[in-house]
Amino acid sequence: MKKQMRILTPLLLGLIVAISVISIRRISDIRDYSKLINYVGIVRGASQRVVKLEMNGHPDDELVGYVEEILNELLTGQGRYGLVLADSEIYRNNLDLLKEQWETVREEIDCVRQGDDSSSLLASSEKLFEIANDTVFSIEQYSREMAEKTAGMVSVTALVSAAAFAAAVYFYIRKFFQLKVTNERLEGLAYRDELTGAYHMERFYEEVNRIMAQNPNEKFAVLYVDFENFKYVNDVFGYSYGDELLKGYAHFVMSRLRDKELLGRDMADRFVILRRYESRDELLKTQEQVDEEFLNSSLVKSNRHLMTIAGGICCAEDMVEEAEAVRMVDRANFAQKEVKNKPGKRYAFYGEEIRRKLIAEMSVKDRMQEGLDNEEFVVYMQPKIGVKDGTVKAAE
Repeated sequence: MKKQMRILTPLLLGLIVAISVISIRRISDIRDYSKLINYVGIVRGASQRVVKLEMNGHPDDELVGYVEEILNELLTGQGRYGLVLADSEIYRNNLDLLKEQWETVREEIDCVRQGDDSSSLLASSEKLFEIANDTVFSIEQYSREMAEKTAGMVSVTALVSAAAFAAAVYFYIRKFFQLKVTNERLEGLAYRDELTGAYHMERFYEEVNRIMAQNPNEKFAVLYVDFENFKYVNDVFGYSYGDELLKGYAHFVMSRLRDKELLGRDMADRFVILRRYESRDELLKTQEQVDEEFLNSSLVKSNRHLMTIAGGICCAEDMVEEAEAVRMVDRANFAQKEVKNKPGKRYAFYGEEIRRKLIAEMSVKDRMQEGLDNEEFVVYMQPKIGVKDGTVKAAE
């Protein structure tokens, strides 16, 4: 399309320029033809006045010369009045007849001046008037035809211009949407995980904070989902199968996300989900249903015994501090560790009990350096035991 536009654009512009130049030339010619109509009309009127004066004994040679001067310029296109030659055969023939009839009238005027009867002059002047009328009508008709042709060319110019404009608009609109799609694809590559299509964590954090800030009256929760024993799946069935499982799970989740809900991938086999909810039961049921559908899918079903999903849930309303994306993900992850590799329970809500445990663990971690500095740690050595010939022996 771009290559075609490069070829068509100069052609269309050239056509528009050519038609415009011809149209301007035609308009100028029409103006000149209007002048011809006026001067042929002058010849018609002045010649009749010449005859009238001659028949009443008042000859006017100056007026006669004026008529002849106009006629000569009409025939030759040369003179002081700026008259042009019209490319009309009918008009040219009528003009020749007008000239011949004027010569006849001149001869009759000479005869009348010599004393002859004026009846012949009157008859010749009437014929001159008719020819002059025909000449006026022929140039009027020609001028009208030229005007119609010019109007047609202007219309063509307008249509070509409109077509060129429409083509340009279409091209640039199409280009705009192509760029938009490209930008969206590039944005997707920048902000989304290549394997699963889920958001990278930094983008996930940004979107979660934006959505919660724009919807303060709605309830939001972050879920931290982890596949247990996933390393074993990769080792037994290969990394390709593991990648298919991750893509399949991401597809299951994203196809069931509602407005203002998101999926992100933290690392490896761990996902984070932003969900809206009305009640905790509804929130938990929704996620468990997605997990169950995935585990019953053809991708997983034959190896379901190897797949276990554990997750933690942090509701914004349960946060003591500000409900912020990074904190909520951390809290959901901590809640997930409470059920990971533990039978019977697959999801845990972050709450006061877990919060106290988290504080206790953080307190221990905070005192580790202090304990090292105060030599509070004691090292115990575990002896190495070996079995040989059915006898237990300490390693040497």
